[in-house]
Amino acid sequence: MTKKFFLNLCFFPLSILSVGFLQLNISKLISPSAVHATNWNAYNKHVESGGRNLNNGNYQKAVDFYNKALKIYKRDGAIFYNRALSNYELGNYEEAIEDCKKLITLEPDNESHQKNLNSLEELLRLNQRFKNYKNKFYLEFFDVD
Repeated sequence: MTKKFFLNLCFFPLSILSVGFLQLNISKLISPSAVHATNWNAYNKHVESGGRNLNNGNYQKAVDFYNKALKIYKRDGAIFYNRALSNYELGNYEEAIEDCKKLITLEPDNESHQKNLNSLEELLRLNQRFKNYKNKFYLEFFDVD
């Protein structure tokens, strides 16, 4: 009985330390040290302003606000999705594709992100073909060498 009591007495402080250590590590994963509580207010303001501008058709302003939000916190997939949508509307297909790729790394189980990426890549290829055709047509029509 005394051996068991003695062992429990010796190992009990270690178990408390290990639990405290695990909580500390988990809290760092949930709330990275680079993000402070004061930044969340600014982050939320940028996200809300970006959403308002996206809904109102001010796509460049939306991209600017999403960029500001991503400087504060880079692990929110919704921001990459909304910035990709804004870049798509602006015709910045390469940037939209990059945002979709980042979104897929953040949310790999969401199949719709991969479908969006495939659609954007196909749209970019079609856009390039159209530009090449238009340039070729212009050169042939106006007989430019």
